[in-house]
Amino acid sequence: MIPTKSEVMRLKVDGVELVVDVDTLTMGERRQARIGIAAIEERDGIESDELDQFVSFVWVVLKRTRPEVTLDEVFDAVDIGSLRAANTDTGDGDDPEV
Repeated sequence: MIPTKSEVMRLKVDGVELVVDVDTLTMGERRQARIGIAAIEERDGIESDELDQFVSFVWVVLKRTRPEVTLDEVFDAVDIGSLRAANTDTGDGDDPEV
């Protein structure tokens, strides 16, 4: 479900098709995702897991085209079924176009 190195996940969030390639996140985007997760952990009093962390990466990718979107909005828009149904490519060069 969670992309690992060299995997690309393609999914739709709020009508926007996203390609989440963890290898292409900038260090600034990674830091933004970590700050967002830390704020939610502090506010809600719970520890994040790998799924929460991946959704934070979805958030920073979505912010590239919709800078106003919040992490909470992405958490509300993404369901586990859509993550399971997402197309995950293995980076073998035969990735389908979005």
